[in-house]
Amino acid sequence: MRYSLLVLFVFTVASAASSQTPATQRANTAHNTPNVSKESASEVADKFLGGAKIIELPEGKKAVTQTMWPIRFRISFSTPVFNRYTTVFEGLFDTDVSGVEGYKRIVDIEGRNEAGTTLTTRFMLILYQDQTDKSWRVITFAKSQDVDHAVGYFRQITDQDKENVGYNYYILGLSLIDAGKLSEARETFKKSLSFAETEDSSKILSVPKDEVLDYLTALHSITSE
Repeated sequence: MRYSLLVLFVFTVASAASSQTPATQRANTAHNTPNVSKESASEVADKFLGGAKIIELPEGKKAVTQTMWPIRFRISFSTPVFNRYTTVFEGLFDTDVSGVEGYKRIVDIEGRNEAGTTLTTRFMLILYQDQTDKSWRVITFAKSQDVDHAVGYFRQITDQDKENVGYNYYILGLSLIDAGKLSEARETFKKSLSFAETEDSSKILSVPKDEVLDYLTALHSITSE
């Protein structure tokens, strides 16, 4: 996840999240199982953003880790250092899986660059609900973009760049998740892994296998497929 201009705080979130087995994660949330509602997702988004705002503290890291899907990011998860945020939009959206909705929130984040200048940057959160314990979790926290345009763009270039087809499928999979195209994202990640079997894993744009596998696990929990 790249955030140009704003100062970043980088830490490893996946190790803490991945140390919990699915059974442990269900046990930790069983006492507070939310309903399928925008209000439940909104509360989780608030907790995540509250933790991100104090990410340099143990309490902040804990809040972020507890509200994210456990993904083993190849590049350490990073969040901008910010003082406040303003919600511009929030709401549920349909996906290509019957009965499964996503939650999107757009926020304007006020932070500072390395020169100390105050900057406001628009970010996007995407959350999906675990069908096992009904808990909402953040799967995307990135600079806001037109997700449909991103999907169209990466669909177009995926097979054109013959040197990095597997990596391009991985990036397309991320965009499909943001756009609510979950079934297509799953198949796209599988294609990405198939190219990873024969590529040189030391090249810069190689497929992050562990990360892709964790996204596939998350998609299974989100869609029950």
